[in-house]
Amino acid sequence: MANLSTALPNYGFPHQFDRIEFIASSTCSITLSCSIGAVSFRLTPNASGRIVLTNFAQLLRDFTADGVPRMFTLTWDSGSYTFKVLPCRLTLSQSAYGFSERHFMTLQTGRKPTYIGAPETVTMYASNNQGDRFAIALLWVDPLTGQTQTQVLDGNSDTEDGAIATGTGYVQIDVSPASFAAPAPGLELHSYTVSAGNRIQEFELRRVGDAKPVTLLFRNCFGIMESFHLFGEVTQELKPTRSAASFSGLTRNFRVVSVPEYTAQTGLLRPGCFALFEDLCTSDYVLLPAENNAELCITDCDFKLSSDRYEPQQGTITWRYARQARHYEVVNDAITFDDSFDDTFK
Repeated sequence: MANLSTALPNYGFPHQFDRIEFIASSTCSITLSCSIGAVSFRLTPNASGRIVLTNFAQLLRDFTADGVPRMFTLTWDSGSYTFKVLPCRLTLSQSAYGFSERHFMTLQTGRKPTYIGAPETVTMYASNNQGDRFAIALLWVDPLTGQTQTQVLDGNSDTEDGAIATGTGYVQIDVSPASFAAPAPGLELHSYTVSAGNRIQEFELRRVGDAKPVTLLFRNCFGIMESFHLFGEVTQELKPTRSAASFSGLTRNFRVVSVPEYTAQTGLLRPGCFALFEDLCTSDYVLLPAENNAELCITDCDFKLSSDRYEPQQGTITWRYARQARHYEVVNDAITFDDSFDDTFK
C-alpha cells in the first residue's frame, strides 16, 4: 500500500516534478507512461516508510526533448496521477503557471534587435483556454521630417488571422517586420511591441550596414523555434580532415572531409539578449533560413560577461553544416545579349 505525499501541479516544467515522495508500507511498483514510452520502478521504502524519486526532472526532459508537451501518467500500486509537462531544459525560478502567465515562451527580455526581412514569431502558452488575444503597437517614422505615427493592430482584426494554435496549448503568431504595411507612403518601421494579456515583447529595427545580418533559427529551451540575429562579421575557415594510409609503398589520402566552419560575431549585445544567446549556444537543433532551413551543427562559442558595466558585451558562435558533403553555390554567367545580337565587329 502506497500513497502519494508530494503535491504535484496539473502542468509544469520538468523541474517541478524533480522530487516525488510516496508513503508506503511495503515494496511498491511505480510506472511513468506517456504516448511515446514508459518506464517502471520497483522500490522498497526506507526506514521512515518513504519512497523518494529524485532527479526525476531529467527523465521528463528526455521524454520532451523533441519540444513537444506531453501528458504523463504516474501509476503506483494503489493509485495514479495524470499531469502535463512543458519542455524546458533549464531549472527556472518560476513555475510553468507563473512564467507563462507573464512571459512569452522565450528567454529574451527587453527590446530584441531585428531588421527588415528577419523572421520573427512570438509564442504563448494559453493554459485553460484563457483566450488572451495578441495586440501589436507599431511605431512608424518619416526619415525626412522626423515625424512619427503609431499604429495599433488588435487581436480582433489583423493579428488574430495570423495566430496559429498548435494543438498543444501553444499559440504562435508571425510578427516579422516585413509583414507590416506602412499606414502612409514614406514611413519606415522603427519599433513595435507585441502583447497578449500580461505578456510583452518589444522589437527594435536596426539599419543594415555593409553586410546583411545572419539569422539562425533554433529550438529554444522551451522547445519553441526562435530566431537570433548576428549583426557582426562572419568568417569562413576551411580545415579539411584527412585520413591517410600506405598502399603499395605509397602514402595516399583515401578520405578527405572538406566542410568549412563559420564563425559569426553577435555585435554589441544588450543585457536582455544575454540569456537568449546562451540558449542558442546550448541548442541541439539549429537551422539557417537563408539556405532553405539547412540544418547546422554548433561546434564552438565564446561568450564571456564582464562585471564592468561600461564594457561592451558580445560573443561569437561557430557552426558547420550538418550534412557531410561541402555545399557549393553555383553561379551562372549572366546572358546580356540574345542570339540576335550583331557580332560582326569581332
